[in-house]
Amino acid sequence: MLTVVDGHDGRLVESKSFRNAVLQGIPAQLGTYISGLAEGSIVIVTSKGRLVTKGAWTKALERLGVDKSLKLKDKLVLVGFKGPFRPDWVRAEVGEERVKIHQVLPIPVVQKTKL
Repeated sequence: MLTVVDGHDGRLVESKSFRNAVLQGIPAQLGTYISGLAEGSIVIVTSKGRLVTKGAWTKALERLGVDKSLKLKDKLVLVGFKGPFRPDWVRAEVGEERVKIHQVLPIPVVQKTKL
């Protein structure tokens, strides 16, 4: 399940699910979908099935701010961001049994200025 929230005003843009068969293979559909999202989108991803751990899957998630070293497992939850910077609240959790994130997000999403 993938939910997209507008990072400028907090409005729900869309919720979408992908078939398990798509997600267990090369996730071209997911990559294409992420590419089409507007800059400044907050993206929440949940998965309850086995994911392929290399290649296109991790590249798709990296575009949402996930660290390259993430090792995918049976369960995944992600609060990501598609934009020109990586907010410090981007988080991903993985596990064998269950995973959970409690995350408060700042709206609008703005890049922090370094002092």
